[in-house]
Amino acid sequence: RAPGGLVAWCARALCVAGGAGAALCEASRLCAEGTGAAQAVVWFAREGVLTPRAVAGDVVDEPAPVVLVGGELPVLAEVALVEPVRHEGKLVGALSLAKRPGEGVNSTDRRLVQELAGQAALLLANARLRSRLGDRLVELRTSRQRMITAQNRARHALERDLPDGAQPGLGAWT
Repeated sequence: RAPGGLVAWCARALCVAGGAGAALCEASRLCAEGTGAAQAVVWFAREGVLTPRAVAGDVVDEPAPVVLVGGELPVLAEVALVEPVRHEGKLVGALSLAKRPGEGVNSTDRRLVQELAGQAALLLANARLRSRLGDRLVELRTSRQRMITAQNRARHALERDLPDGAQPGLGAWT
């Protein structure tokens, strides 16, 4: 496929992939197949750490998370090309390629990875928001449980401290 046709095909494939996780896996697969890379990785940036989110290609070992340097991409070992993925100017992830020994990165590979990075930006930004939302939901549930526990303790303490004759009237009042 010509690079422009491949990018259009990639965009359509990402749209029909069904969910952000599946679309990121599809993006890594398309990147590996489109460039002939030994490995293509979609990285997710959050809280100063770059974490592999989807890996494709012949080398299936998932790379270890990498600490961001000043909020920017560090040099990644054994990677021929790294393209930052930005959404509204903020680093949300990266795409990386590892080529086979003796193979280099050409201009077509660079262009494809840049185009896929543009497509992945919204997916990674969405994944980031979903992750934050999940964290907030856990905090909310934990807070709610603490409030219910405190309310139950207070009610039990009040019931224990009230004279027996006042409890039936209090029960009817609540």
